[in-house]
Amino acid sequence: MRLLVFLVPPLLFAAPFAACSTSSSTSTADAGVDGSSPGDANDEFTMDTSFTQLEAAPVANCKLNGDADPVGLCVQKMVLQDMHTHAFLASKGVAPSWNSTTQTPDLNEAGVVPYSLDDTVAYAAAAVSYLTSAQDYGDTTINGILQHDIEAIALQLESGYSVPATEYSGELYFHLRTVAAGLFTLALNSDAQKFNTFADQYGLSILNNHYFPLGTRQVTKGDAGSADAGHAADGGHDATTEAGKPGDAGHPADGGHDATLDAGKPHDAAGTVEAGSTVPDGIFGNKSGSQVAYSPGDVATAAYAVLDMIGRHAPAPDASASSAPFSIPAALAEVRASLGHLQARAIEPTTGMFYTALLASTDGDGGDGDTLAPTTDPTTPSNALLADTQATFVLAMVHAQNLVTTGTTVDLTGADGGAVTDAGISGPFLPVLDLPFEGWADATMKAMNGARPLWDGTPNQPGLGYMDGLIPGADGGAGQLITTKSTRPNAFMAAALEVAFVQNSDDELQWQLSSLVQLLVAQQSSHVLLHSSLLSVLPSQQAYLRGATQAFDPLDSGPFPTSYTTSAASAAVDSLNEQLPTQTP
Repeated sequence: MRLLVFLVPPLLFAAPFAACSTSSSTSTADAGVDGSSPGDANDEFTMDTSFTQLEAAPVANCKLNGDADPVGLCVQKMVLQDMHTHAFLASKGVAPSWNSTTQTPDLNEAGVVPYSLDDTVAYAAAAVSYLTSAQDYGDTTINGILQHDIEAIALQLESGYSVPATEYSGELYFHLRTVAAGLFTLALNSDAQKFNTFADQYGLSILNNHYFPLGTRQVTKGDAGSADAGHAADGGHDATTEAGKPGDAGHPADGGHDATLDAGKPHDAAGTVEAGSTVPDGIFGNKSGSQVAYSPGDVATAAYAVLDMIGRHAPAPDASASSAPFSIPAALAEVRASLGHLQARAIEPTTGMFYTALLASTDGDGGDGDTLAPTTDPTTPSNALLADTQATFVLAMVHAQNLVTTGTTVDLTGADGGAVTDAGISGPFLPVLDLPFEGWADATMKAMNGARPLWDGTPNQPGLGYMDGLIPGADGGAGQLITTKSTRPNAFMAAALEVAFVQNSDDELQWQLSSLVQLLVAQQSSHVLLHSSLLSVLPSQQAYLRGATQAFDPLDSGPFPTSYTTSAASAAVDSLNEQLPTQTP
């Protein structure tokens, strides 16, 4: 798996996880990036750092090994160069959006450019993700520009970073990790370590300031998703359906785990427990009076970030004690409780999709569900089931599965006939090995393609991408589709499907991947019609818009409908880089 994601376990996610969030606020001044006057996106910048300009002439190469372009490299190059020229200011950061016609940053109600920590770090992470692919392609056209921007952003944050008080989504965490990796590559080791420290501080804030115990809850049959997703060391495969019967050697992708370890056990989010049992409850979120406000997408990325923290700080097998700056058992318990709460409380029952924003009671078991909370968009009703929420959850879960699987060692020494027993499994994630991360992701993807699909097209064939959501009908009625299409959830789904196929090559949604990638890279040309993709919404489009209509016409409502956005651009770039083969010929 490549650098990125949203972005290798530690680098995963530089990606698709940009600044958008439905319940946690975006920081605008905590990192030395702040509002500024119109027109300052083109100010000059000078700095004294160890950066050295490349002496050789730039090399342009839009093909990998002369004939393939799995990541749309020159599309990415165009987008990042447009961001650099029109949205980036070395002394401030990156604007959230810039006008596609005037090519100037959009102003907020106060008449200033609202530079933000999230957008700035998302751009830096996307630049690192691009540079990783460009190195394999042998393209150096904009390497010097992007390296200089990354270093400028490093200087900004080093002089003024503080953890956003109300933000808990794991997206910023992984963007910081990805920037750190890029700085290590540039041999700026001191700067890189500072970014890792920033990420640690953010991760600790999730654990210390954004987890809230909710008493206990009663386990229900559906708590672990639609089915038992199997042992986590198996990549989440369901032993009862894929292995065929107890005692089978298991799904080939499971590494041969004995199905008897998985079959017949109700792998609830709280562990292997029977329905009706009482388990600890809790959720990642923000306190709101006697309730906790949370978004399932943010909770999923927070859980994944905590798992990454555990993987990084877990003691070595021969260490006498842990030196982690937090309790690893407590952190694992918080992940288990939060993800279990989502399965029990945050899913709309007729579709199987997640609500967007909810309020959980801190007074103990909340009964059959939490209270719906208003969405950040006043035109979107609180019961809307948004593609962005589903895609964010799916992407976080497939990466969590990869992290837990690769971070777990299976010892076959002395095994009888190759059978694997739990006694031969070791690693920091043992207490959550029963959590079906990929099974949850699969259940959500199937819900997105269910009786009322968000996919625009025949559910079992290539199509035209994911629409933005569904407003459920009363009493299980058909409801109303939100037919617009946003760049971010379609990019997230492209990344999630690619990661899922690496882990499970027989995934039944494989046919969607090529459609989603084409929606992200197809530019208007003699072969590509205007209004046929997310990159041909406007004539001569140079970057990614927030979204488009179902027919890929420009939007006519919402904030800056025909402006390019950093959130969309960074998600698309990082998602495309997820398509790069792990090993190239």
